[in-house]
Order: sequence, then structure tokens, then C-alpha cells
Amino acid sequence: MKLNPMIKSVLLAWTLTFSFTAQACTCGFAPLNTEATRHAKNVFIFRLSQAKVNLISGNKRSGAEIIGRIKIIDRLRGVKKLPEQIRFSTDSCCGTRLDVGSYFVAFISDAGSQFVAHKGNVMEVGREYALSRTKTREKILSVLDGKEKLEDFFPGSFEIARSSPQYCHPVPGKR
Repeated sequence: MKLNPMIKSVLLAWTLTFSFTAQACTCGFAPLNTEATRHAKNVFIFRLSQAKVNLISGNKRSGAEIIGRIKIIDRLRGVKKLPEQIRFSTDSCCGTRLDVGSYFVAFISDAGSQFVAHKGNVMEVGREYALSRTKTREKILSVLDGKEKLEDFFPGSFEIARSSPQYCHPVPGKR
């Protein structure tokens, strides 16, 4: 059976479009866990108020670097100088998703005017934090005090991270 040249072209285009080599990710940070939260020098709740793509970053991978403005809602530990900006990546490999208007808890070592957020130091606490502030705050403080495990209070965050395989698109010329 001889295929029509048009059908061959369509099949070739489809194959090239939907096939890629999957590669496991190696991130430069450990995933967030109870131990990491307890060792963080600075812990605070913030709300992402604005975010924009950093056009100068030169990210050639499948995501972008985002620069955002944050509003500190609650201080739980440390934080003498409050961060005002946040940077994060949306890369498909080790990036994270932070939605404008949502509330997050940050567990960081150094606090300056800006910090880099990722899945190893920031966790979403919901869009409705203001409504459940006391309860959520008590849960986080209980973890920081060593009374509870972070994974027990916020299991959804960890189930999603464990069940979602992460793949990187290969970078041309690198193996």
C-alpha cells in the first residue's frame, strides 16, 4: 500500500509534534517536608498581589521566570526585614505555580527585600486564608513547635507532589 505524500507529511508533522524524550528532573532543592519547616529561620504567610514575566531572564526551557509583589499577612518566626518581592519559575521540571490572590506560607533561611520561591520553601494555604486564619495559623505553629507533622495537616499538597511525575524536555545539544 502506497501512502499519499500529503498523508505522509501529516503523519510526520504529527509525530514530530507529539513525541519527545522524557528526562527525569533534578532540582536544586529538596521537597518541602516537616524537618525543613522546623529548621527555617523565617516563616511567614504572604499573599501574591502581582506577578509578571521577567523578559530579561533568558529562560529557554519550557517555563518562565516570574517576578511578583507580595504582601506579608502574618509573621510566624523571624523576619526582621520583610520581603516585598518574590521570584519563581514556572518551568515544567522544577517550577512551581503561584496564583495571584492566593495565600502561601514561606519557610526560608534568609530574608531580604526579595526571595526565590519553589516547592522546597513555599506551600499554598488557600485563597480563603483570611476566613480560616486562626485555624491555619495554629496548624503551622503546631508543626513549627514539633507537635505535629506538616504532611498530616496539609496532605493534599504532598499527595499531588508525589503523584505527579515531572519530566523535562531535553535541551538541544545537552544529554
